[in-house]
Amino acid sequence: MTLISLILFTGISFSTYTAEEIEKKENTGFFGTIKEIDEKITNFLDSIKDYKANSVGFFETEIPANEVFITSDGFIVYDKDRESLVSGVVTERDEQGNMISATKVKNGLVHGKYREYYPPYDEHILKREGKFKNGALNGKNKTYYENGEVESIIVFSGGIPDGTFKEYYRNGKLKSKGKYEKGKKTGKWTYYHQSGEKESEGKYKNDEKIKVWKYFDNNGNLKDEVRHSFL
Repeated sequence: MTLISLILFTGISFSTYTAEEIEKKENTGFFGTIKEIDEKITNFLDSIKDYKANSVGFFETEIPANEVFITSDGFIVYDKDRESLVSGVVTERDEQGNMISATKVKNGLVHGKYREYYPPYDEHILKREGKFKNGALNGKNKTYYENGEVESIIVFSGGIPDGTFKEYYRNGKLKSKGKYEKGKKTGKWTYYHQSGEKESEGKYKNDEKIKVWKYFDNNGNLKDEVRHSFL
């Protein structure tokens, strides 16, 4: 069974769809439309955020969702011959033509920038943004609250968390920070109360707490120390 990761995720929990599920949704317009563009355009997302469906403007060619197909190995191809790899921008829009999400496809793989928005979509309230490389999340990815504050910043490599991580409360204050290595928490991590004071801090190894962890009350005063063993 083939899984294809699109642009829908929350934090580090991804929404994935099987090829069979995508095929069922094609006729409903879930997959949006693919708009062919010149590969040299680097600011394509800024160019299309206000583009209305079926209007005369920046894009000349649109391919309906039911004209694309996901192969068993996860490539996006044209359904008419299932041989030509798709290159362009995959967009999902509401009934008024406002953009819900947009992500770039290159040679049949999700590759490049993506963005997703909160409803109402005509207000362009950013929900998440980042980059894919050869079909997998890569580099810095951000999620946002509806009020525009950053919710999380995480670095990916090959589709898994691999680098620094920061998470924030809705009020903009830091909630946690640390580092991932090949998808697992490693090194020093610090967690914070919503007031901004430390809640706990310590070290991880392979996603497990190790050595001494310190725990603090709402005023930042040390209230407990716990030693964790790791085999």
